[in-house]
Amino acid sequence: MKRHLVAISALALIHCQNPTQETDADNISQESKTVGCDGSDRSDYMEEIDHYLRDKPTDKWTKADCKLLAPVWTGDDDKGQLFTPLWRGTAAGIEDWVPPPPNGNCTGLKGTVRIDWDKSKNTVSYSIKFTGLPVSPTITRTDGGDPEIRDPNVPGHYVGPPAANYWYNAFHRSPKDFPARAADGTAYRLWTIFTTYGTSSTPFYYSGSDLKLRGSAYDFPAGPPPGTFPVAFPTVSIVSTQLFYPNSKGFASRQYTVDYDKVTGEGRFWAHAPVGFVPHNLCRAIPTQPTLGQLRPYVTPFRPKSEGLPWNYMLRQGLLFDLTIEEGRPDVPKGQDDNNLDYVYSGLAFLNNNASLPGGVPWGQHFSLPNVIQNVQPMTESVPKCGGFVSHPHVTAPLYCQGER
Repeated sequence: MKRHLVAISALALIHCQNPTQETDADNISQESKTVGCDGSDRSDYMEEIDHYLRDKPTDKWTKADCKLLAPVWTGDDDKGQLFTPLWRGTAAGIEDWVPPPPNGNCTGLKGTVRIDWDKSKNTVSYSIKFTGLPVSPTITRTDGGDPEIRDPNVPGHYVGPPAANYWYNAFHRSPKDFPARAADGTAYRLWTIFTTYGTSSTPFYYSGSDLKLRGSAYDFPAGPPPGTFPVAFPTVSIVSTQLFYPNSKGFASRQYTVDYDKVTGEGRFWAHAPVGFVPHNLCRAIPTQPTLGQLRPYVTPFRPKSEGLPWNYMLRQGLLFDLTIEEGRPDVPKGQDDNNLDYVYSGLAFLNNNASLPGGVPWGQHFSLPNVIQNVQPMTESVPKCGGFVSHPHVTAPLYCQGER
């Protein structure tokens, strides 16, 4: 799968105003370095990008980081590069809450991810940077009750979006509000998500009496629990960085390397975590039209690093990036395993992009994961550039097996 250096034609429609030279944070404010990074000076675009990709990555914010507006690929599966921007709200998992910044201002909010891989050296090297991040934001979500309780006269009944933006999930037990403990504060974590649906599937076990989900083969490695039957659903793999804590100006960067032959998260503590979007009540599903039924997140703990998948396999799945807001972990020494092993990820998507979509996802559009699952168009839809929204909620659906419509 050969990839050549490409510039998407849409880049000509957007522009960038940036300082004329790269500067250190000690010499110029972070705010000055990020003026116009959503784009306004079309001059020397590819020259800046090409210059940066030919040189070693740096943890400083550069003109290339400012100018970058769409994913750029070089090389091939054995040795190559990806350089992609991250914008607020361009991609997220089903049911994720995409919060607005606390001050309601998205100016200067941007991230970039550069990955250099070399099979002969067994390395996959990340260089990731973020500007304008809110420092330890507080997230308070609105509880929408139990999706199985549809009677508005019953306590704890279901309330749909946009009135609510959180629903308890026994298979993804993330807290409603962050931080869960005020002393922890919040931080950020970048996820690399390998996004092709249908290339692999996992057996999910449903009760034969009430059609409710009991778990997957990951939960029951010895085989299905009594009284259940299996239904196969596609899953994808996600790997994570350690937590980011931006400085007082909202800037953060991280550089690290993992193995090409068995990709892990930063620190090599774990391989991927399997994630799926499945009906929790099979009666609320339509086999031939899955996105018309219930599709809720399911995640299982990280797999051991011995189960890491090779980078070239992951490349062919397609790469999506998601910076999430997470519970801080001040109890964990720097460089140690600060992954959340209970619920894995928060469901609070902030900066993201799908680098495998030609041209990426521009700011103001949102990648449609349900359409990918269904294999239909369009692939993106309009969303608020800076307002909060729930990503493609399919929290509940009629009880189709009982004749509801």
